[in-house]
Amino acid sequence: MRPIGPQHSELWAEVFAELRELIVLGGLAPGERLVEADLAERLGVSRGPVRTALAELARVGLVELSSRRSARVVSLAARDVTEIYAVRKALELLSLRTADADAVSAMLPSLGADLDTLEAALETGEGAAATGADLAFHRHLAELAGNSRLLAAWDMQADQVRLVIGMVQRDDPTVAARSGEHRSVLEALRNGDREGACVALEQHLAAAERAVREGAARLTGEPTTTAAGQP
Repeated sequence: MRPIGPQHSELWAEVFAELRELIVLGGLAPGERLVEADLAERLGVSRGPVRTALAELARVGLVELSSRRSARVVSLAARDVTEIYAVRKALELLSLRTADADAVSAMLPSLGADLDTLEAALETGEGAAATGADLAFHRHLAELAGNSRLLAAWDMQADQVRLVIGMVQRDDPTVAARSGEHRSVLEALRNGDREGACVALEQHLAAAERAVREGAARLTGEPTTTAAGQP
């Protein structure tokens, strides 16, 4: 954990960014206790910015606050994965279905570049880079509708997506990005087949959810279940 210099006017935002990256990349483990005083000393700041940063981390679902000026990194189980991916699917499908044709056409180069980066990372086994490109692709899908509230809702759950993927990436670096439906989504959009793109997106998210949910279940010792909660 790097110290944060006093030159920053928004210290809490710097603390928030540092802790968020540590959490989603696994530098702070699920369930790990975060004590205000300890974090302030390690980061070279007062407790006030740390307290504000922890409150913001709790708001985005990455920590759970306690009453003793401390918090814990959230521990996400298989059921949490199911809920997170249900939200992703609803938001991204809504964006795809309500976007106008011009917005889709304008976004095609960015979507293609995301997939080129994703496929290159998968070839070299770079899990973090693959996850970054995967999420960039999906965020671009969420942008298509031009709906600022939809995009804000997508951004709200993005850190939890990164967290659950990071939990299971230690065993399988490409767990969430390995299924091949991304290219099918893009090709359907290029061909003007909006419904085909929606079908491909649903298939991709179902495969990704299943892989991440099974990985989370192995880590927590839970029985593996289907999305409906049945063994």
